[in-house]
Amino acid sequence: MGKPGNQFSPRLAWFFAIFFILVVGTQIFLGLEYNSTTPPELTVFNGLMTLITLTLALFQIFPGGMTSFFLSLFPPDLRKFLRQRLLSIVFSLILITSLLFNIYLVIPKPQTETNNKATPTSSGISTITPKATSSPTSSTTGSLREFQIPTPDSRPVAIIKRSDGNFWFTEEHGNKIGRITPQGTIDEFVIPTPNCIPGGLTLGPDGNLWFYENKGDKIGRITPQGQITEFPVPSGSDLVGITTGPDGNIWFVGFKTNKIWKMNTSGVITGAFPIPTNGSGTETIIAGPDGNVWFVEDWGNKIGRVTPQGNITEYQIPTPLIPNQQNYHDMSVGPDGNLWFTEGLADKIGRITPQGDIAEFSVPPPGASPSSPCACPDGNIWFTDDANHIRRLTTSGTFISDFMISTPASRAVALTVGPNNTVWFIEPLGNIIGQIITNL
Repeated sequence: MGKPGNQFSPRLAWFFAIFFILVVGTQIFLGLEYNSTTPPELTVFNGLMTLITLTLALFQIFPGGMTSFFLSLFPPDLRKFLRQRLLSIVFSLILITSLLFNIYLVIPKPQTETNNKATPTSSGISTITPKATSSPTSSTTGSLREFQIPTPDSRPVAIIKRSDGNFWFTEEHGNKIGRITPQGTIDEFVIPTPNCIPGGLTLGPDGNLWFYENKGDKIGRITPQGQITEFPVPSGSDLVGITTGPDGNIWFVGFKTNKIWKMNTSGVITGAFPIPTNGSGTETIIAGPDGNVWFVEDWGNKIGRVTPQGNITEYQIPTPLIPNQQNYHDMSVGPDGNLWFTEGLADKIGRITPQGDIAEFSVPPPGASPSSPCACPDGNIWFTDDANHIRRLTTSGTFISDFMISTPASRAVALTVGPNNTVWFIEPLGNIIGQIITNL
């Protein structure tokens, strides 16, 4: 006969099971949906749910209360106790780990002190003038300046030069659009839709910048003064690329939906074009030199061309994919009138003519995983690699001198040309905007 009050309660067990599934499911959802950008309110909610579930678990382990707890400490009963309660104890340890993780997430983190001075503007936007760090990139090619973005871990993902001479960038984690002057003064503008995961930028024919919101299912427009307007797109579009087409429309692409859309500058979608290759994995889309829009298929391993009317032609990339691996591509129009693209896993730079003829050039060591090709002031194609280099390739396919970035593991991307023989880029892992002042 067991002691009174020391038996399992079936009803309590059901409550515990339901709450446990709810807590674990919520934790998985937060990790997949928000990753490191989980809103504090959701973190607190899940922490409270975890605490309730842990309490239920303790009642399962010690149904007799404190008396049961102290009796379990005596050695003669400990082995039997562990055998009977092992599953509940394991679940409780999982809950304690989850609770500690939620507590960690809501604790304010100390920020690294910088020499930035913030000045509020009349619009309420914070203006920051970071202290730039300078270092030589090599003895023959120029010097490097780096500017820390004010928002910690903002994860910049795109940068573009505007006609006003300033550079604008998106902050994937910061949920902002940033602006930096050639002197390094930074403004940031909050996007109205929270946690929208903003991405690429393109300069529209209306003089405004346009961007996509991956989780927000919207296309955004920001004026030179920082005013943001958002236009909805079909739910679940999974937007990953944007460009201004030669026809004056804004073109954008969805990854999972495998579709290309075009929108006029009034925010009205005027066309939707499915990509012929199923699961093409298209992320990069740019305006071509021939009046068409071009794109690269990471999973389809093809270069695509779409006319203003929506007719799509695909060209197979000669180097085959590594089985079950996505080959990451970027693309840019070169100074020779061809389109240049990177093959990240194949360690190659590709060139395709407007007629569809493809040539490939293997990237020599050191460094691999080329990305972000850009036609730069010296008439060559510049690109980045995974070894902190910014490298150069002539239009005839010859690799020439490199720039070495001194910031460790910065992984520079998104090269763009600035005034006075400068090249700008972003360092997502370092939360930095970089500038190379060339000697070319």
